[in-house]
Amino acid sequence: MKILLATNMFPNSYKPFSGIFIKSHVQLIKEKFGTDCIVITGDGSDNSFLSVFKKYLLFTIRIITTTLSKKFQLIHAHYTFPTGFISLISKWVSRKKMVLTVHGNDINAINKKNTFLFYLSKFTLQQSDQIIAVSLNLKRKIMEKFGIPESKITVIDMGFNPQIFHPVVKPKNEQNRPFTILFVGRLTPVKGVNILIKALSILKMTSKIKFKCNIIGVGEQKQIYEKMVRRKSLNGQVEFVGAKSQQEIAELMRGSDVVTIPSLEEGFGLVAIESFACGVPVIGSSTGGLKSLIIEGKNGYLFSPEDSQELSKKLKLLNQESKIKTDSCIASVSKYDMNLKVSEIYQLYNRMIIE
Repeated sequence: MKILLATNMFPNSYKPFSGIFIKSHVQLIKEKFGTDCIVITGDGSDNSFLSVFKKYLLFTIRIITTTLSKKFQLIHAHYTFPTGFISLISKWVSRKKMVLTVHGNDINAINKKNTFLFYLSKFTLQQSDQIIAVSLNLKRKIMEKFGIPESKITVIDMGFNPQIFHPVVKPKNEQNRPFTILFVGRLTPVKGVNILIKALSILKMTSKIKFKCNIIGVGEQKQIYEKMVRRKSLNGQVEFVGAKSQQEIAELMRGSDVVTIPSLEEGFGLVAIESFACGVPVIGSSTGGLKSLIIEGKNGYLFSPEDSQELSKKLKLLNQESKIKTDSCIASVSKYDMNLKVSEIYQLYNRMIIE
């Protein structure tokens, strides 16, 4: 079996850690089932309109030339627009079926007021033969927002890599060790870093907790968030550590007391799964897939989206009365092993090719 895999999320020289989970899927499906993937990506960065234009122009050229020159049995596109939309060219030219993975942020921000994007996305979803939604909540959104029938949608999350995200035996806590908080994600408004910074400022003013917060990620809001940290006198307590490899992220997770996910929208919540796999609790906003992943008091706490005051209270609660056990976090994610997810995707491929 050979799959044409089209994605704008894949490691490249500009973004070495972008879509690393997709690359892991490609490697696993080859190892487990001997399935080869012809990966089509535009490379490039998103630093300017010209960069984005070049990126997707290259992507389009590669889709067309590969479709005409290579043999494959199925197309798998990640991200609805523009990747999925452009990938329809391959579907029409090759007359092969196409499965589309929707990750959440590709449709969450789209509303009917933006007529152009809404209808292009709806057209892409309608033209896809099967759709993979990374959470049940996202499946419902696709059905309600775009009128896609339930029979066309399969829920398969991305899963965590157990070879990287796993617990280790921690040394006994040092008396003067600060309460360590971690954020992992893009530095964009939807990820809610400003909400986290406000919560940390409240925590500093209303408690005597010694804390340290590491922020992993890059994005266009970095300078704004750095200024916000200085303005709220959190220098030395909040550190922007940039982009990190999965191995480095896992190590920082294991060294943290809690991972925070203050997102306004979250399709699935892969960071939460990876944190639980490391035995670390999560405090996340009650949105998207996080609502079903975080079990209150068992593996973390939920707070109302955009409510910095509540996030601060939950951080204080976890620090002062932590009854959340490492084993509870780990047990809550056994069904999210990436090996299981790759098997589910392979089974879907098989069904689509045979039908």
